Amino acid sequence: MQRDAAVVWHGFTQMATYADNAPIVVERAEGRELIDVDGNRYLDAISSLWVNTLGHRVPELDKALTDQAAEVAHSTLLGNGNRTVIELSEALATRVPVDEMHVLYASDGAAAVEQALKIAFQFHTNRGTSTRTRYLALGGAYHGDTIGGISLGAGGFGTTVFDPLRFDVVRAPGYDDPSWCDTAIGILETHADELAAVVVEPLVQGAAGIQVAEAPDVERFAHAVQSVGLLLIADEVATGFGRTGTLFASEQCGFRPDLLCLGKGLTGGYLPMSATVASKAVYDAFLGEDLSEATFYHGHSYAGTRSLPPSPCGTFSSSTSSASSPTSRNGLRSSGDDSTPTSSDDRTSPLCVDTASCAAWSSHHRRPTCGGADACAPRRSGVAFSSAPWATW
Repeated sequence: MQRDAAVVWHGFTQMATYADNAPIVVERAEGRELIDVDGNRYLDAISSLWVNTLGHRVPELDKALTDQAAEVAHSTLLGNGNRTVIELSEALATRVPVDEMHVLYASDGAAAVEQALKIAFQFHTNRGTSTRTRYLALGGAYHGDTIGGISLGAGGFGTTVFDPLRFDVVRAPGYDDPSWCDTAIGILETHADELAAVVVEPLVQGAAGIQVAEAPDVERFAHAVQSVGLLLIADEVATGFGRTGTLFASEQCGFRPDLLCLGKGLTGGYLPMSATVASKAVYDAFLGEDLSEATFYHGHSYAGTRSLPPSPCGTFSSSTSSASSPTSRNGLRSSGDDSTPTSSDDRTSPLCVDTASCAAWSSHHRRPTCGGADACAPRRSGVAFSSAPWATW
């Protein structure tokens, strides 16, 4: 602990009290469990911030990653390509609910959202419109902690200090308001001429405390956005890859976004990677002469890292096949008529783990249930929850 506090600065953490909060220091992991430096085991109840959708040390993924590392560490996608990213993109094309998609890669969900904002703005600029400079976002929204992300977000999580840097957005009610859809459509119609895009978290607002909307309402709002010629950005960084019962929440809501942001479960927690998926209509607006102003001058060093396991046996293919299995819903698989999750197949985490599901899992696996602070403290087995503000993500 002393070595950690001496050199590491943890995000979303007050370092003056870090050691007093008895954090877990992880040494290794097996399946669904984290193992600390003292050998104690913990259920990774938040899947290490919703990224480890298939668990830890999955043999197929371990092998795919080491095989890929034996070929090359990394090669840039800026002006060049590589076989692995082509295969991954082809696999995504068969799964994502975006028309004739092209993928722009990044390293995390916030970066994927930031890319989407820039794409939406330049989309209109490339089409000769310079007045669409604002975005509509919902109350309770969370879209990451970049400047664009916290501008779209509804505040909280310590963002007040950055208010002078946040740009103004058109704010509609969130999913906690029963009339959010009707109100949002009215606001949309009022501001349609100045908006570049509308950004939504389909079906579930995770950081708002798992606020869930009715799918028909989300569908109606999405169609209203697209009917007035605006781009619809679906932030599925948290909801994507089986978290809500379908592979993507947009599918339940009956719409196909113009831009889709993915992250977290994309590599099953094995590598930092995210993606901004654009429809053909959006992508085509950026085509033009070489080095022309129509070009999207944006890209990150590690965007589309070559170290990603090849799609035929890598994390995306495995995660999608597991998450979309007809025997899996919200991460709990059944064996025959028994609805209790089985130890070998309990792979896709539910969006939120509550104490009831924790107890069911613990009973089946003969692990301690979450008994409050004591059960979650270091040096005893328990459930790896957190008191940090991002624990609900």
